Amino acid sequence: MKIKNINYKSLLKVALPLFALALSSNAHAVKWIGEGGVHFGGDNLATATFTNGDTKDINAGALLSVGIGPQIDITENSNVRVLFNYKTDSISAQNGNLSFTRFPIDVMYFYTTEQWLFGGGITYHLNPELMGDGLASGINGSYDNALGFLAEVDFRLGEFFYIGGKLTFIDYEPQQANAKTVDGNSVGIVMGFIFGD
Repeated sequence: MKIKNINYKSLLKVALPLFALALSSNAHAVKWIGEGGVHFGGDNLATATFTNGDTKDINAGALLSVGIGPQIDITENSNVRVLFNYKTDSISAQNGNLSFTRFPIDVMYFYTTEQWLFGGGITYHLNPELMGDGLASGINGSYDNALGFLAEVDFRLGEFFYIGGKLTFIDYEPQQANAKTVDGNSVGIVMGFIFGD
């Protein structure tokens, strides 16, 4: 899938902190995180109606995410987490499919206590795209890459696991002329696994 119309200034805002941390990572402990989440919210992009009359929506803030990336310990009580994610909301049926996909890069600073982690940061969503096929082939939309903000609170479940709540604040600008800006804000529940030294 081709990535379109990258806003390089915004991308640098994400990349530069990551590069700076990588250069100094030999002075800090580096662990790895795998994270999955369920997210709710955002504007309704499309609605599918099934043969039995049921309906289901595709929302700009939903639904499932999975990511992996490094966690770099800065001090005993703080770290920086960088996650490379895939996020999607989809509908599948025998006569057609709909999906809204994007590839978020999250960079967050966390203050940590024995059991709690409080974080905030930025997210950059690559290639947001609404795609349909079959009977839904006429439902399509491409959006510019988008910069947004994150807030998160996690609770440790032992040494290697955590569960938390994540807020995402982001808008998607459509590439089509005269189309409205889309609200992609979401509230999510995330669970992660920490591994490495």
